[in-house]
Amino acid sequence: MGPYGGGQAELLRVPFGDHNALRLGEDAEEKENDYVMLSDIFPTGYHATEMAGVIPGDSVVIAGAGPVGLMAALSAMIKGAAKVMVVDRHPDRLALAEQIGAIAIDDSKVDPVQAVLDETMGLGADRRVYLVVFIDALVVEVRDGQVRNKPFYLAVGVTVNGERDILGIWAGDGGDGAKFWLGVLTEIKNRGAEDVCIVVCDGLKGLPDAGRGSRRSHSRRRSFAGQVGSTAHVSGGVRSD
Repeated sequence: MGPYGGGQAELLRVPFGDHNALRLGEDAEEKENDYVMLSDIFPTGYHATEMAGVIPGDSVVIAGAGPVGLMAALSAMIKGAAKVMVVDRHPDRLALAEQIGAIAIDDSKVDPVQAVLDETMGLGADRRVYLVVFIDALVVEVRDGQVRNKPFYLAVGVTVNGERDILGIWAGDGGDGAKFWLGVLTEIKNRGAEDVCIVVCDGLKGLPDAGRGSRRSHSRRRSFAGQVGSTAHVSGGVRSD
């Protein structure tokens, strides 16, 4: 329910209910589990494949075999993905992934990256989506002819199941503008990030400009947020952490 708490409670007050609440049919009690799946878990997984642009013939990796991850795997297969690989370390979840036709990869026993490469004859997956990418600077004292402080920018991506990937580290000079950040965003994309929903940064002035330029050349909408205390100011509104 976005900023409204209690979405998993027995009862919930729905703001603007006339606009975003739907009355269930007469079979609501009989098909309660189906309606629950359609109201939350399945659409979330399906939307992840929409954001990733999954098309027939793709090889897809799902990080995490929780309910949303399994629905994302199922959605990818519905969309015609040729190969869907699910990475997790819980045997019961991996068994469910296999039941729906996915390839289960236990990352507690094998290197998941190598396993994906083996499954795809060294090509890797076609689709990877991050809900949030956090970018922040680490200032390090370096000796480059003289001793000076130099920023190193770290990018961390968070997937639909909360898995975190380090996407890269880039050295800057402290005055990095939109051109520098456009190069960083392009490199993140080239490393396999098919889509990013929100980028969170703090005081990196050139990054939002690069993001806006990137959005103009892409059909999907992105949000760029500047982290301030416990509130992220997102283009078009304010989102509480």
